[in-house]
Order: sequence, then C-alpha cells, then structure tokens
Amino acid sequence: MNEQNGFVDTMSQAAPGAVEIVQLKFRAGVSADDQLQAMRALDTIASKMAGFVSRDYFYDQDNEQWVDLVLWCDAQAAKAAGEAIMQAEGVAQIFALLDESATSLAHYSRMGGARAG
Repeated sequence: MNEQNGFVDTMSQAAPGAVEIVQLKFRAGVSADDQLQAMRALDTIASKMAGFVSRDYFYDQDNEQWVDLVLWCDAQAAKAAGEAIMQAEGVAQIFALLDESATSLAHYSRMGGARAG
C-alpha cells in the first residue's frame, strides 16, 4: 500500500509467475445453477493448493463455455497442483460433469506485462 495516496502499488508487489487457463464446457443437461455451483466448489479446492495466488472464471453465454484463469506463484506449483487436484475430495464428481471433448488446459510462465497506474 502506498501510504501517500492510499492506492495499492502493484508494480512493487511480486507478480504471479504462472497462469493456468482452462476452457471448458459442461455436459448437456447440466443446469446453469449446477455449473456455477461446481465452479464455486473448485474455488475451495484450488485455494488450498500450494502456490495458489488467485482464481477467476468467466462465462460466455452464447457459446455456453467457461474460461477459468488461475494464477500460481510459479510453473512448478501450477503443474504440481494439476496433479494433486485429481486426488482432492469431490473433484471426480465435478469433473464428471464436464464435456471432456470441449475442455482444454494450458500453463504459461510469466514473461512480462504492464499494469495500470
């Protein structure tokens, strides 16, 4: 926090080292409420993983597709969490709701960027 103006000084904060981007769709017949409930359940699971920084997800109503954006401290933490999450309680039931043919996941390492301010 910058004491002079009360704004968060994002340039001096450590930036996440990796991002995980998941594009996904749920199986036909999974209601919008059940989809949102599943996404929220994953918040609790992901936030307990080592190296977790933050998670945001977005929905495209026209294509009935989600984009899940998870920030990790580094690429190693992202990959380790990807393996560990498969063992987490409740994940199998959530993943069973997904249309695997319309789901993709990738990890990217931070190479640079810009911030407001």
